[in-house]
Amino acid sequence: MIRCVSYLVLCICFSSLLTKSQAQGGKEESSVVIEDNSFFVEEAFNQEEGVVQHIFSGLYYRRPQENTELTFTQEWPLLGLDHQFSYTLTYGFLSAPSVDGIGDLFLNYRYQVIRDQAWAAVAPRISVIVPTGKADKGLGLGVLGYQVNLPISKRLSGKFIVHVNVGLSLFPNVDGTTSGGQSVHRALSWYNIAASMIWLAEENWNIMLETAGYFNAEIGQNGGVARSTELIVCPAFRHAINLHQLQIVPGLGIPLSIVDGETRGGAFIYLSFEHPF
Repeated sequence: MIRCVSYLVLCICFSSLLTKSQAQGGKEESSVVIEDNSFFVEEAFNQEEGVVQHIFSGLYYRRPQENTELTFTQEWPLLGLDHQFSYTLTYGFLSAPSVDGIGDLFLNYRYQVIRDQAWAAVAPRISVIVPTGKADKGLGLGVLGYQVNLPISKRLSGKFIVHVNVGLSLFPNVDGTTSGGQSVHRALSWYNIAASMIWLAEENWNIMLETAGYFNAEIGQNGGVARSTELIVCPAFRHAINLHQLQIVPGLGIPLSIVDGETRGGAFIYLSFEHPF
């Protein structure tokens, strides 16, 4: 993971020099605003018509156990700007127990209710969570799930943008086992809230501060529903590289996670490709 971060930093430095040299040579095309490239907070900007986005990300924590989660998301516009379809593939590496494998698949639809020319951009999303990950390995819950999320994005000025999210995930009829070996079935509900501030430091550089709260649930040893909370605070940056009709956005974040009072630090890497089709 450290090697991946090093490669990402080298890529950013090289691309910055390339972009600067193009600007000095008078060949740089007009830049595209960096949008829909946050890490833990969903931005309320649908894909432009005729433009597809490919997003790779990796989240790494070393303590209390070494875990890595990789995701790939592809976003497609549907019949214009108002409708968007996307899917997310996940792959996890867990150290306790020592397993790795495919996680659950997310199928997402998002509707642009209000565009950002109004008081704010609003684009609610609904998702179906397909249980492609093996529950016995800790890579999923083993049941079909559903998720709704409401992202709102507001441009405060030419330099600052804020984003707010509120969401709910439902997993009906999850299988579990008590400490006595009895099988139980429970409906689990997860909640999430998030907010971020984006500083448009330069035309192609953004400084970000994201916060996200997760209120999760699982089946406890007594067969009841046990809840846990996680708070993530993540300072980060992202950089846009505009090459003709292709926009590449690498980014790096340093998330601080607090789970039921225990703190751990990690690393988040991001890479996006956006182009017409």
